Amino acid sequence: MQDINDMITAAVEGAFGPENFVQEKCLHESSEVILKKRGKISIKELVENRYEDDILSINELHEIIYQPILDWINNEETDEWLLIKTEDGKELILTSNHRVFLDGFDVKAEQLKVGDELLVI
Repeated sequence: MQDINDMITAAVEGAFGPENFVQEKCLHESSEVILKKRGKISIKELVENRYEDDILSINELHEIIYQPILDWINNEETDEWLLIKTEDGKELILTSNHRVFLDGFDVKAEQLKVGDELLVI
């Protein structure tokens, strides 16, 4: 996708651990997250403003909970994006090595195939 600018991510304490939130594992800047105090915002807004808040995420027991944001990372540009579309019309733009939940396991997005059922929050 040529028109996409910066990759932006916010590291959270959770299922993958903060050591796995590095530059190449990102969601697109337009991706929305849900913060406990501020509600739904884009990751771009979160990173640019460095909000200190809790973010809705998935813990190591695969429970959906709010967890503290540990860091904000504004990464380099890339043209390497995957677009995932769900049956209900939702779209997710992410790098191929971003981790997603599939059948109770976390896998790289590049491993997904049509028909896989993802855990989406």
